[in-house]
Amino acid sequence: MSKYLFLSGIVFNLLGTAYLQGQTGAGQPAGTVPPNFPAPSQQGAGPPPGATHDIGPIPPGPPRVTRVRDGDGSLPNSAGQVWKEYDIRPYVDRMQGIANPEQTIIDWVLRETGTKAWFGRPVGIMNADATTLRVYHTPQQQAIVGNVVERFVRADHQHVGISVHLVTIGSPNWRTQALKLMQPITTQTPGLDAWLLTRENAAVLASQIRSRVDYREHNSDDMTILSGQSHTLVRRIPKSFSKSIVATPTAAPGYQIVRGEVKEGFDMTISPLVSLDGQQMEAVIDCRVDQMEKLSSINVEVPPPARGLAQVDIPQITSWRLHERFHWPMDQVLLVSRGVVAMPGLQRPDITNLPAVITSNGKAPRAEALLFIVCRQLSGTNVSAAQNGQQGARAAQTNYHGRY
Repeated sequence: MSKYLFLSGIVFNLLGTAYLQGQTGAGQPAGTVPPNFPAPSQQGAGPPPGATHDIGPIPPGPPRVTRVRDGDGSLPNSAGQVWKEYDIRPYVDRMQGIANPEQTIIDWVLRETGTKAWFGRPVGIMNADATTLRVYHTPQQQAIVGNVVERFVRADHQHVGISVHLVTIGSPNWRTQALKLMQPITTQTPGLDAWLLTRENAAVLASQIRSRVDYREHNSDDMTILSGQSHTLVRRIPKSFSKSIVATPTAAPGYQIVRGEVKEGFDMTISPLVSLDGQQMEAVIDCRVDQMEKLSSINVEVPPPARGLAQVDIPQITSWRLHERFHWPMDQVLLVSRGVVAMPGLQRPDITNLPAVITSNGKAPRAEALLFIVCRQLSGTNVSAAQNGQQGARAAQTNYHGRY
């Protein structure tokens, strides 16, 4: 009997030791610090050496080995980081009725600094609400942030905006007489072309292409975007198809067609921002186009107990994306072309009830998309109209996809 109790005690001690090792990390004695974890002397004021923290109930599964410690109440500043708070109320107050306008400032700061500056070394922090942009970073980065904020809050910039006109042309031969009117500029996206035109030459070019039978307009001439705001133009049409089948043993004919849907069309977001001196305009254009080329239909065996074949469709989809940043003088017109690409939603006036036009060779439509962007100085009435239009555009964007 005593021999049996002695062996039971050994087994109990071994199980207890294994449990403690599992709670503190494989091969780590209870209460020790992993080799890569800072020594207690480097942790500052806080818990006693070797102490761990309760970070909530441990869910079922392997024992948790992550060590968590409290900070000492101060921010690391090994690179000379400083804390600054920027008053953004002059800009936010002008954006009445637009949700979270401060997010636009954050977006432009990230474009200027790059995202790596905030998620690596040295430690950086950026946060904004309706009144203040708070930034913790090096003086060099603070200078960049300060310039961006100044471009938003300046009162003399609130009447500056751009007019955007999107058109499509069926053939690229419009260039035959147009290239002499335009000055090409460098782009980064493959297949993308961009040019600068004087306002006079832009008027001549617009008159030439409007007379073409393959010319289509996709928005009104008065679509205006204020500096410091974003506008999204959405044209999407849902197209359904037979995606799959599922068994329904309790209902005839024993199976059911599962419907799928493709939202064919395009989303285009444009974000302009005028330079500090008011002589240059910058704009970020983000566009995505999805087009259903065709449906490949096949017959599949229906699941038992039903018998026979059912037809399902496999969509062939063409998509392209444009994300580019442009910088040009305020007194010139920017013209952007993505080349001849998929352009869903092209319609003839006599069949406008159809979602898309199939060309004579049976393929989905192709066209060249041209984007004319003109800088404008707006009056108070035009500013209010532009703000109201962008509020409506944001609401429409939310109905489709939510925010970028």
